[in-house]
Amino acid sequence: MTTKGRARLNVGLIGVGRLGRVYARDLATRIPSTRLTAVADVAEDLAAEVAREFDVPRSYGKPADIFDDANVDAVVIVSPTRTHCELTQAAAARRKPIFCEKPAALSLEEVLAMKETINNTGVFFQLGFMRRFDRGYAAAKRQIEAGAIGDVVVFRATSRDTFPPSAEYANPKNSGHQDGGKSGDHGIQRGTDPLRGGTLRLISGQKRDYSTFDPAHEPGSIPAGYGRTRPTARGRRCQRSEELGAIV
Repeated sequence: MTTKGRARLNVGLIGVGRLGRVYARDLATRIPSTRLTAVADVAEDLAAEVAREFDVPRSYGKPADIFDDANVDAVVIVSPTRTHCELTQAAAARRKPIFCEKPAALSLEEVLAMKETINNTGVFFQLGFMRRFDRGYAAAKRQIEAGAIGDVVVFRATSRDTFPPSAEYANPKNSGHQDGGKSGDHGIQRGTDPLRGGTLRLISGQKRDYSTFDPAHEPGSIPAGYGRTRPTARGRRCQRSEELGAIV
């Protein structure tokens, strides 16, 4: 029970990589209303390690085992983007409420398939557009709507992690179409959602191409300039981002 006497939500986490581990920490130790009851990752040893670190009762090497766990009330999906569609559909089929990290998927077709499954099952689904709840972004949106700076024609944001990601994350097969790799992944998820709704028109900048980068042949390496790319959205990417936002 929580301090207010309400039952805590038993959560199963799928994916315990670089970001999944952060979710494990927060769900297990920082959110009073949740209890992390199971973790799953195809790297079974890693799942077991995270379970030990955060005192999680069960760990699995197959994500499907999370869905069959009667002690899991809801699932959080933080696996590679290419797996989101399949896992979301599987969770929805078992009527497990879902929180899925952004972006929803790598293609519009997969997003629409997810949306259809969610609508047909009526299961709760939320996509992780956390900036909607960021006080700074909310304040900026209010000022834009109030006309404080006139008509907005360009929005540019720059952000970066405090440490470089793994080479696997840069692989286009895992986190972006062949025209983008990680920058493709970020082109889907960055910038368009927080202040969207017709207020902003994104005008694109430069896009790097990592389609030839193969971490299998360059273990532990990062492409030149990687981590300094400014993710952009243009043309079809803007359309795709709007569709991703519409699913929530």
